[in-house]
Amino acid sequence: MDAHRARSLLGARAQLVGMRTRLSNMIRGVLKTFGMWPGSGRGQRFDRQVDTLIEGEPQVAMIVRPLLETWRHLGQQIACFDRAVQRQVRADATCRLLMTVPGIGALSSLAYVSTVEDPERFSRSRAVGAHLGLILSGAVSDSRGIPLSSEAGFDGRSRRVRHASYRASPGL
Repeated sequence: MDAHRARSLLGARAQLVGMRTRLSNMIRGVLKTFGMWPGSGRGQRFDRQVDTLIEGEPQVAMIVRPLLETWRHLGQQIACFDRAVQRQVRADATCRLLMTVPGIGALSSLAYVSTVEDPERFSRSRAVGAHLGLILSGAVSDSRGIPLSSEAGFDGRSRRVRHASYRASPGL
């Protein structure tokens, strides 16, 4: 049940991050329509830039302000999820051990641990990679390198771990 809770937490966080990104892109698009450029800032910098741009423009502010408030609220909710992830990671010895590897943070370790769940179910460590879709489980069908099969169902769990692994790879 803990693995399901962790995966749900990670999925909900990812959903909010995507919503916040789409909303910031929409705010940028609306501002661009009126000849205003907020720049490439993120977070509080983006927030301040947008506020500054719409300060003397009541017609644009009427459109952008509600979007910006929603963007801020999403940021607060993401921060709540981040704190929950940190609590869960601190409580799990395996996650803490994984985080000793450079480039592996709380999100990557929790995604990995919640996806693998019970490592004893894999006969070899190589089977975990095949389960996640990181490596092939069978032989290659011909010289062009077309895989015969993969044990991974490419579900959301595997996709999250592959994404976290990809993001952590520069530090490895």
